[in-house]
Amino acid sequence: MTTSEVANHACHQKDELAFFGRMCASISHEIKNCLAVINEQNGLHEDLLMLQQQGRELPVERVLRINQTIGEQVQRMDCIVKRLNRFAHSPDHVEERIDLGELCAYVLELCRRFATNRGVVMTCEADAPVVIKAQPFLVMHLLVTCLEHLLSVVASGETIALQVVQDDQGPIIAIRPGLEHTPVAIQSLAVAVGAVVEREDGGDKAATRLRFRSV
Repeated sequence: MTTSEVANHACHQKDELAFFGRMCASISHEIKNCLAVINEQNGLHEDLLMLQQQGRELPVERVLRINQTIGEQVQRMDCIVKRLNRFAHSPDHVEERIDLGELCAYVLELCRRFATNRGVVMTCEADAPVVIKAQPFLVMHLLVTCLEHLLSVVASGETIALQVVQDDQGPIIAIRPGLEHTPVAIQSLAVAVGAVVEREDGGDKAATRLRFRSV
């Protein structure tokens, strides 16, 4: 490898590591929120038990509500941990068949907290299974980077929509609203995945299209 190739490879690895850390930090924040709710409910439970020890009647309905809230948070945390586990193992996978619609839905879950903090709604539409062959971690990195750039410019209350389609030339993820300019980082990630970034003009319905190779 030339000096330039070594430098580019090191830069690429640094970007991947930063992306991995950023997503893990976001997911761990969601887990911490669940634990905070459970801790609060546990404190209420202890207060009620203390009042009972002082001769007060134990309010059964409140205890049931506390137990229900704790159970809901445990279920939520279980889903979050499964999401984290899938993401943490994604770099282990080499090229494999990927259902783009399913992967887009998963990526939206990964980015849901980012969107909620900015008051932005994200949707995903896939009329039929569209399959590509690629490394899942790289495709996720590409999609999340596109969403992060959009979230930095769209206004609160707007919607970011992902649509998975396939035309005669291959599978496509259309992202609306589209990016006015495609950052170098997105272009580089697209090349690594084997995708092409296209611009679909259409005024308010303009889209950034990620075109992938057919299987």
